[in-house]
Parts: sequence; structure tokens; C-alpha cells
Amino acid sequence: MKKKMTFYDYRLSVISSLCESYTVSNLPLKSQTKSIHLPKKLPKNNKNVYLRKRCKFCYSKGEKRVTTIFYCPQCDGEPGLCLENCFEKFHS
Repeated sequence: MKKKMTFYDYRLSVISSLCESYTVSNLPLKSQTKSIHLPKKLPKNNKNVYLRKRCKFCYSKGEKRVTTIFYCPQCDGEPGLCLENCFEKFHS
């Protein structure tokens, strides 16, 4: 019997599987020299609640405190980053 998952977790698993199947050889030649940074979700604690980090991009802009469950494992210090806006802006 399979464990039920939320629609949110289902979407993330589909995105992750699509990203894994996309190899570097499929990328245009110009972007092959750059390393690809993909967001990763923080683990859950013993109460089955996701750990959170402060978004480094929002914090650097001086905005209010924003926490997120996503981070970039390829960057130094594994900074927490909002998935919708900050992840792409932080890496550009």
C-alpha cells in the first residue's frame, strides 16, 4: 500500500523527476559551462514539520523576515531561498 501524499508534495516529486531526466548534454552549449543549481526541500523534524531557514535574498534586501523550506545545496552555506522569486534572482 502506498503512502498518501499531498498535492503539493506530488507536484514537487514530478518536478524533481523531470529535472533529473534533463541532462547537461540537453542544454545549449553556452549554459554547459555553468553549474546548475536546483532547489531542495529541508528535512522534516521529529514532529513531521519541515525545518525552515530565513530567505537570504529577502534578508539582504532588508525586507521583513521571510522563512522558507527550500535551500540551494550547491551554494556555500546552503542558503534558504524563497522558491517563487528569490531563487532565480539570487543566482543571476
